[in-house]
Amino acid sequence: MNKYLERLDKLNKDSDKITVYESIDRPIRKLVYHINRIGLRTRFSCCGYSYDGEEEPKSHYKGAYIQFYLPKQNNLKMFMLFTGLACNNGWQVYRQNWKYWAIRKRIQLPDDYYKYYEPDAIDYAIHDYEGLILSIQGLEKNLSKLRTKNKTFRIVDGNKEMQKVTNGEWQVKPKKDKVFTNTDLPWISVVTISLKR
Repeated sequence: MNKYLERLDKLNKDSDKITVYESIDRPIRKLVYHINRIGLRTRFSCCGYSYDGEEEPKSHYKGAYIQFYLPKQNNLKMFMLFTGLACNNGWQVYRQNWKYWAIRKRIQLPDDYYKYYEPDAIDYAIHDYEGLILSIQGLEKNLSKLRTKNKTFRIVDGNKEMQKVTNGEWQVKPKKDKVFTNTDLPWISVVTISLKR
């Protein structure tokens, strides 16, 4: 079996037993949680670097990203707050198409910044992740302060939609949905932010 199929089999193994939340990159997991908690629905995410214990080896680097669906009319205020916080934390916010938006944070260093000091000239320097994790956690901390009226919310694997769109030919099997209540995770500290002017 070729390496691609081996990786695919490993990724799809037990996909019906684990939740999408467990399969989200650990460094960006809490941020994805908060985006869904405030009423926006995420589609895909990546922390942008390899880390110990990751589920899926990365085939794309140089930046973290989160794709999310166009918000419903009643979530436009949260969308504006979220995208404003993302921009203020150095993330790029852009519309991908008529249905999806995304935020992205690129590694800010030139590609050869550490190469001069790396005797083994590895593709990605040990320090490349540092700016990404600080940006992820900075935005996460700001989002954790937003209070919502949502009592429960669901995180859905974007691979589920892609399975439908491609008539089952999408190769990554979706994980199970994860339903949360706003009191499920103990690390949340919430304050009230007024949306009125």
